[in-house]
Amino acid sequence: MGHRLLPGAALAVCVPPGLDHGNLDLNPAIGTALLKNVTKYIWKLVKERFPRLEEVELKRGMAGSSEGCIYCGEAAAAQECIAA
Repeated sequence: MGHRLLPGAALAVCVPPGLDHGNLDLNPAIGTALLKNVTKYIWKLVKERFPRLEEVELKRGMAGSSEGCIYCGEAAAAQECIAA
């Protein structure tokens, strides 16, 4: 089965306006602005609008030296689906 990416415009509808890397620590739903916590937060927002969502992947950095996190939901997290 292939992957389908959520278009940026559709994702923008799910994420609150004003959310920025500079204010992530101020959002109590995120907690500490770790890549893992931000990925879980985006999962929860997008999953409400797109219930068939399978995973959210966040990456930062430049090609060759990037890091990322994949979150597949609470059930999958129990099976260690969080990859950081």
